[in-house]
Amino acid sequence: MAFTDMTRNKARYRQWEMCGTCGEGLHFSDEQAHEIKPASAGGRNNVDNCIVLCGKCSEIAHREEHERSVHVSPFVYYPYLYGRGLKKASAGKKRR
Repeated sequence: MAFTDMTRNKARYRQWEMCGTCGEGLHFSDEQAHEIKPASAGGRNNVDNCIVLCGKCSEIAHREEHERSVHVSPFVYYPYLYGRGLKKASAGKKRR
């Protein structure tokens, strides 16, 4: 699945410009956008399903994809998905 540049950039900024796996700073020259949930498992082509990885972690992810069976759960833990261990903000609730 190919993500648009806008989707990739939104994911990049959501992650505070850090790799979603190792937390290293991202560089446009080697970063790669990956699916969190593969299209074959019902993943969508949107920012909620996009994670940006550095070149090193991207290579590891591709190697592991080839080793995994289709029957294994496609979900992987990404500690820096929301940057520096932040939790996703709850939508629809306003504070007063």
